Amino acid sequence: MKSLLGGALFLLATSSFIPYSHAELIGNADFENEWSGGHTGGYIYRPTEENGDLAWTFTGGGGLTPSYSAWGGVADSGESFAFLQSKASIYQTFTLSETSSLTLDFSWMARPVHPATENFTVKIDNYVVFDITTTSYEWVRESLALGNLSAGTYTLTFSTVPYGPDDQSAFLDNVALTADSPSLTLDTLQYLYEVPTPLAFVSSLALIPLFRRSRKNGQKKAID
Repeated sequence: MKSLLGGALFLLATSSFIPYSHAELIGNADFENEWSGGHTGGYIYRPTEENGDLAWTFTGGGGLTPSYSAWGGVADSGESFAFLQSKASIYQTFTLSETSSLTLDFSWMARPVHPATENFTVKIDNYVVFDITTTSYEWVRESLALGNLSAGTYTLTFSTVPYGPDDQSAFLDNVALTADSPSLTLDTLQYLYEVPTPLAFVSSLALIPLFRRSRKNGQKKAID
């Protein structure tokens, strides 16, 4: 037991020195891929209905706009950003080939032209990892350490929780979802040492005579 616990503590102490892989999991994270169609003012609702190379899917009042359009905003960086108006969502699927530690970064702000706050949530599948009421008319950067997630395919969704007037809107830009080697925590150490079940313990006792017999046979051959 001491050796197992010692090994676990060694792994914990040296985990920061393990070289981590680092992978970006989503496409068009800055919403800069070109699109066509939409309003004459340059913006477009549900652009995936007319464009196939945007990585994201937009529903309801979700869309894309360039800076200085009727939406009244300027991209956090680049030329364009996403908007969520009234009831809307923006989502994208991603796949993990192995258990990984995830970090999610993104920028948000409220629409300055019509200063009505908007509620929106961020989810991985059906689990809410972030929710906020947009009250800032300047870009705010969020960084969320999401912890370990097992291998599989998941969906990252930004969606609104509308209330009040229809013209509530939030802006979104520069999304980054990255995967690193899984972090080693005290919770994961429980798998390094487990108390044997009574059946396993009894089975191990039954093997003792076999080991003794094997040892005696080996000693007899050595004497001969």
